Amino acid sequence: PTHRPICSKSSVGTHNVEPTDKNFLSYVTMIKNQHKYVNDLRLKNYTEKISKLSLLNSFLEMNGFATEADYRRAANKNTENGRRLKWLRDEYMEYGTSEPNMTEVVRDIVNGYDFLAVTERMDESLVVMQMLLNLTTKEILYTHSRGSGTFSNGPRERPCIFIPRSFVTPGMQKYFESDEWQRVIRGDLLLYKAANESLDRTIEALGPKEFQRNLQALKQGLKLAEDNCSGGRVVTLCNEGGEAIPFVNNTCYIWGEACDHECINELDIAHLEIQSPPPVQQIAAMQLLQKEKAFLKRRGRTGGDALGG
Repeated sequence: PTHRPICSKSSVGTHNVEPTDKNFLSYVTMIKNQHKYVNDLRLKNYTEKISKLSLLNSFLEMNGFATEADYRRAANKNTENGRRLKWLRDEYMEYGTSEPNMTEVVRDIVNGYDFLAVTERMDESLVVMQMLLNLTTKEILYTHSRGSGTFSNGPRERPCIFIPRSFVTPGMQKYFESDEWQRVIRGDLLLYKAANESLDRTIEALGPKEFQRNLQALKQGLKLAEDNCSGGRVVTLCNEGGEAIPFVNNTCYIWGEACDHECINELDIAHLEIQSPPPVQQIAAMQLLQKEKAFLKRRGRTGGDALGG
């Protein structure tokens, strides 16, 4: 949650804003960036039975404001307290309280999705998805096309934008270490930890050895894909000089996505494919083993016969 806003593509690249500490602070403290990933992923409406007007009036009363105009005068000041007031209002309108139980919210998110990938563990996430859905290695191959130091497609008025390399100034680092920033990302930190733990548990349930076999197959496949798609075979919406390339002249499947689909589709990696046991059977076997271990542990506590193995 802290590393992601450091990549200032959204504020610097798209909107052509100077990457000063002041502009960076204005961007990361926008209301929409508080619990950004929690709010994007949550499936439950915590205030659906309460009208927006009732929520607003309740919030104003709780915080000592006679009118919404009084609140806005205080909140629009570019100070820590002004930003805090905006966050409190935003959370109250979203969750019905200015101190939402983020543990409960994150639990609802994790329980509401069948699968959550972790960007920093993308290859592991892809292999888990592959095993759960019984996909082939070829079906999860990809190549790197857009990243920092290159151009990507942008808005109509600036069709190609430069993605700057990430950096952290002393001022940014100081803010990341502040209590204010920890409040901004506290929900996302919980979600990030929960997603990682869920991924680890799923790998354990699928079988670590089988998972590693599939992961190694993916890594070999990715190397073959990079080699086969090199030499200018992948043509995106922007060239290296930042000039737009017409859609009829690029290799993208749709818009600026899957520009590597042709060179990946023609790959033959049948020798890398692994015939894994059906994932449902694997997980059922793991669950049965866990129940067996728990049963044997209870027997040991109650003086039952000890079983080896």
